[in-house]
Amino acid sequence: MMECVTTARATVLVNGSATNKFGMGMGLPQCDPLSPFLFILVMEVLHLMLDRAKELGLIGGIQEVLSDRSFSRLQFADDTILFLRVEKKFVKNMKYLLRCFEIFSGLSINFKKSCLIGFGMEEELLYRLPALCKCKIGTLPFDYLGIPLGADLKRISTWNSIV
Repeated sequence: MMECVTTARATVLVNGSATNKFGMGMGLPQCDPLSPFLFILVMEVLHLMLDRAKELGLIGGIQEVLSDRSFSRLQFADDTILFLRVEKKFVKNMKYLLRCFEIFSGLSINFKKSCLIGFGMEEELLYRLPALCKCKIGTLPFDYLGIPLGADLKRISTWNSIV
């Protein structure tokens, strides 16, 4: 993230007029109070990229979850879950979009920590896609922000781990 800030040039709008471009020489340390705000701004770019890709048909989210709507992601802070329809082209396009985001933002996506979980898909395809993404195959349930996703919510044992 520091590289993005230190190598960038910026301009500011003052009363609707742009100032001269200026370089950002120092960067922001992670403990700086502006760091979370800067991260939110950068992540908004990812959201806009994903929305535009969905509009163009480059990726497809899960359909009809909430009254004729599809969704392709859940995000909280720096944890993101991506939901894609089972098509190889969508996975390839998502990988390409994430790589572009890495290049533009200076943020790195750790694919070694990432996993792909398939729902209602052919097992052969499930084993081919992680090789494309350079990630591992995951299973349900898994924890997201301390909550077991994909677990049987009616079982008491599901809730024992949540404090």
